[in-house]
Amino acid sequence: MIFRKELPKARDWLLALLTLGLLAGCATTDTGPAPADSGEIVKSPNDKREYRHLVLDNGLRVVLISDLETDKSAASLSVFRGSFDDPEDRPGLAHFLEHMLFIGTEKYPETDGYFKFVQSHGGSSNAYTASEHTNYFFDIQPAFFRQGLDRFAQFFISPLFNKEYVEREKNAVHSEYQLQIKDDSWRGFAVQKVMFNPEHPMSKFNIGTLDTLSGDVHSSLLDFFEKQYSANQMGLVVLTNETLDEMEPWVTEMFAPIENRQLAPIERTAPLFTEGALPGTLRYQNLKANHELSFAFPIPSQLPYYRSKPANYIANLLGHEGEGSLHKALTEKGWITSLGAGDFNVDPNNSLMYINLELTEDGAGKTEEITRFVFDYLALLRASDVEAWRYEEQASVAEIGFRFAEKSQAMGVVSGMSPALQHYPAEDLLVAPYLMEEFDKELIASFIDVLTEDNAMVAIAGPGYDGSQTEKWFSVKYDVETGPVAVADIETAGLGLPEPNPFLPENLDLLEAGDGKPVVVVEKDAKAVYLDTDVEFGVPRAVVHVSVRNDGGLVGLQDSVNAALYSSLVQDSLNALAYPAYLAGVSYSLATPPKGFRLSVGGYADKQLVLLSDVLDRFVGLEIDPERFRVLKSEYVRNLRNSFKDRPYEQGMSRLRSQIINSSWTAEAQLEALEPLTLQQLIAWRKQVLAKNAVEALIVGNADEQRARALADLLEKHLNVAEVNVVGASNVEVDGVTEVNLEVEHNDAAMVLYVQAEEDGFVERARSGLLAHLIRPGYFATLRTDQQLGYVVAALPVVYQNRGGVGFVVQSPVAPPEVLKIRTLEFLATEVGRITDMGEEEFADNKQGLITRLTQKDTNLSGRALRYWADLDLGVMTFDSNMQIAAEVDKLSKADMLAELDSLIGKLEDEYVMIFSEGKFAEAAGG
Repeated sequence: MIFRKELPKARDWLLALLTLGLLAGCATTDTGPAPADSGEIVKSPNDKREYRHLVLDNGLRVVLISDLETDKSAASLSVFRGSFDDPEDRPGLAHFLEHMLFIGTEKYPETDGYFKFVQSHGGSSNAYTASEHTNYFFDIQPAFFRQGLDRFAQFFISPLFNKEYVEREKNAVHSEYQLQIKDDSWRGFAVQKVMFNPEHPMSKFNIGTLDTLSGDVHSSLLDFFEKQYSANQMGLVVLTNETLDEMEPWVTEMFAPIENRQLAPIERTAPLFTEGALPGTLRYQNLKANHELSFAFPIPSQLPYYRSKPANYIANLLGHEGEGSLHKALTEKGWITSLGAGDFNVDPNNSLMYINLELTEDGAGKTEEITRFVFDYLALLRASDVEAWRYEEQASVAEIGFRFAEKSQAMGVVSGMSPALQHYPAEDLLVAPYLMEEFDKELIASFIDVLTEDNAMVAIAGPGYDGSQTEKWFSVKYDVETGPVAVADIETAGLGLPEPNPFLPENLDLLEAGDGKPVVVVEKDAKAVYLDTDVEFGVPRAVVHVSVRNDGGLVGLQDSVNAALYSSLVQDSLNALAYPAYLAGVSYSLATPPKGFRLSVGGYADKQLVLLSDVLDRFVGLEIDPERFRVLKSEYVRNLRNSFKDRPYEQGMSRLRSQIINSSWTAEAQLEALEPLTLQQLIAWRKQVLAKNAVEALIVGNADEQRARALADLLEKHLNVAEVNVVGASNVEVDGVTEVNLEVEHNDAAMVLYVQAEEDGFVERARSGLLAHLIRPGYFATLRTDQQLGYVVAALPVVYQNRGGVGFVVQSPVAPPEVLKIRTLEFLATEVGRITDMGEEEFADNKQGLITRLTQKDTNLSGRALRYWADLDLGVMTFDSNMQIAAEVDKLSKADMLAELDSLIGKLEDEYVMIFSEGKFAEAAGG
């Protein structure tokens, strides 16, 4: 797989490097000099929004986005400073500052006022500290955007840094650190730092703890804010439903007071590795039973080459999964379960090209053989010609992707664009990720030439490794070996470069739009196909969902386990076939919901049915290779056992689901059903399940009735379509008190507390949903900000099938579960008075905030198709369940909510489910 901005599969340090920035500053970006601007922002022909770039008098770079049709306004401000800029004696200070900016300003001193305002008006807010920037962002109803943005702007103008909350919020940062301390991604990320140059900030700890933030951290915060937060080192993006001319004056006025301290971009002069550090091999310990092998090669920064993307050409070959690929060769050996490749920028001077592999149990003992395959494939690339047609294939797909770019949600747009202001000139902000316009054969070859054995940093991770050294912050056992990397002396036949891609889209014409909702096109003989010819988003794409329903469904334990394993076998067998389609913008998935298997295809409509035919053919007629059965069953077992090491609150939520839904099964139960399963039993089960099937299908997008009928014929060709007893999931009624104590190897305690609505349906979902909306901000502020009970604190609506409910989730390093429940009940008691005293206008605003969330417009085709499919599954043939729930919310009064709150409090005495783990407090209770 090629890694771009999607979440990688591999669970190793490079995964952490790419994905953990949302928690504590692990993303990697660069802060080169402010790019020069030479024109208007280039946008997709499919983009109806209007854009304007400004530089305010204080040096703040601003992008205004006008979207007159948006139902959410949003803003993001990125400060071009991050965890790399922590003082030497204050690791985690940038992250701590990010926390503190939310807790009161001179103009708006209420500690939880910002969150309450945003959430009550249908919005959400977040921030993250990356290595070289810190990004703050929120969205809200347009009618309240100016007020929300003024509160937001004050973060950067006049934060209070109240000493009392400085001392309290240190606990939240420490809780965040404790939350990750047994997570293998974070552990791997931490231990990898020992390989880097100690003089480079990449080697530094970056989350923060009570120790690193001890003493007079208040003075450190003030000093960091005053020395690092400057308007000329920030980028702001604002999107709302006003014209650009209307927006410009008031946005300018609001952000002009941010002080310009005339800071220069940070220059990173230290090399990423010290002399002699490469080649080098790191071996370290995982807590989960995962085996991983990673290769990283230092290369020059790729940012200067964003218009040509030479590294993309290389990553496309390294991460390919088709015939001749490294992935296919190692998968056929039974040594890996996934392979990913890509590049990322560390700082303005350095990038890394990487290859990540997840190993099977067999592969864990073959790391030297796998390394030989990797180095031989790199040698093959060096010996092969850099070919223009390969580059042009990628460039063509990228160009089509930009031409037909779909509208993204407001907050996603602004939060993605504001950090990009430090990388790119304004005109390229939108098009930069797609540009591949300058094929440079020599340049690409120069980067391939440095991917050698002598320039490799290799990391090998596995459970139980007892290294001679221990990493300081996460206590990871490890060893480092410098010098030549160990490789086996074996033949690596079968490696080759991919052939031209047969799935590149050819017909990109748009059809005439349909009536706006799915209509049944085929309905007979246990077969129904629904169609919505939808070209509202201006894209020649479609989404196809097909439910293959068997007698009795996949509700039972054995059926559920068998289906999951069979699904993985089918997908494994399709890798080489389907990967070129994925690269060309057409992809499939195979899921196992309770009613039966679900096949889905998305992307460019042109060749979807070609891919679906191949998938169906493999689905019904797979010749299961005994060795792949053994390997994938082993991986399934390993993943189930690994789930026992998930974070405590995650295990709690998973257990709650299995406690309530009759088709959801615990890992323990699945293991009991899976381990004795034989290949012959699975084949016999497959024959029974596919003996006859009812089918229900939905096509949404650039597809017409002819395509829908062709789909019906395709299903008829591959499946024995007949009436069956369709069975779906159902909920267990909560009757009395159920408390489940999970034994979790973690110091933190956790509580997942759930109260079920009285009955199924939209009326009850509206009641529990509005109550959760009303109490959510205060619950977070009280238990997390004021009481500092933990980093993970949430009150939320919980919907299983069509049954509403309210849930409370806390993971705490400082209090046992019984205390967490008591504090929850105490909070709810205070909410009675708060809601009683709430003015009608404030109550109406809260209702409208939830209604706005429920009725938010679809921004892309896949989201709309998923919403339609969910309604179809519920039998809501008007395809407007969210609108119906919103209408029920609109009817609710304050008296209704007080009654709902009273019922909730009452049920928390004698009719609830509580899943909990005691953590370190179990020893205290027992001793």
